[in-house]
Amino acid sequence: MSAIDREDMNIFKEAWMSLDPNGTERRLYMNAFDKDNDGCITLEEFCRVLRMTEIEVVSTVVFEQRVNVEGGSGLPQGVQILFGAQTSELEWQARVARLCLEGLRFDADLNKVVKWIKETADERFTRLWHCVIVKGQHWCFFSYEPGYAFVLRYDKYVFIIWKTPMI
Repeated sequence: MSAIDREDMNIFKEAWMSLDPNGTERRLYMNAFDKDNDGCITLEEFCRVLRMTEIEVVSTVVFEQRVNVEGGSGLPQGVQILFGAQTSELEWQARVARLCLEGLRFDADLNKVVKWIKETADERFTRLWHCVIVKGQHWCFFSYEPGYAFVLRYDKYVFIIWKTPMI
């Protein structure tokens, strides 16, 4: 474990201890999830107890980031990155999020919004962008240019936006 990892872990431990000074919740979680009693809760153990697949668990994790990017702005308030947080440049996440919110202000008709987002992305970021807007649960599988696929949530909408690889 690197020094940064240790420092991050110490911050996490201090926060946890301030919330659970007597270790009550920690013991409950360990008893429920740590089936091999090795002192660690693995993703596999977590999934088994919740009767979920690893994909289901990972896809529900939300990476909400407020970051400074070019121009001093970050993700718009209320935007949660569901996919792309670890694979894309933070500046691109913010650009795409702002574009999606701009699209929502463009028109109340989601059919027009999705078309506007696609056409505007093609114009601003070069061609071959695609967009889907979903309300509720979603599953998707698609090919995209590495670093240019985003799934984000704002309010009741999930935006799936990606760029097709250039051939």
